[in-house]
Amino acid sequence: ISGSTLLELLEKFVLHLSENLSECYFPSVEYTATDANVKNESLSSVQQLGIKMTVRYGKFLNLLKDSAENDLTLVLKHCERFLKQQQAPVKSSL
Repeated sequence: ISGSTLLELLEKFVLHLSENLSECYFPSVEYTATDANVKNESLSSVQQLGIKMTVRYGKFLNLLKDSAENDLTLVLKHCERFLKQQQAPVKSSL
């Protein structure tokens, strides 16, 4: 399959999935988590390292403050919770 044909096929597949609610991977739902619920969750070591690197670089550029690590950790936990809440189970024979 050529690159352009594969691209067209992927575009049509994604369009089909987004229009068909029964097959949509991320159906729209209302986010209900609070900061208290999310603070108890843990991040992987790779995520923690990414936050530390991001904050260190942000401080180097004088764009972030010392408290940015806690704030960024909380944002990442909320994003992860939101995506998990939204994700529909995948039914595939693959």
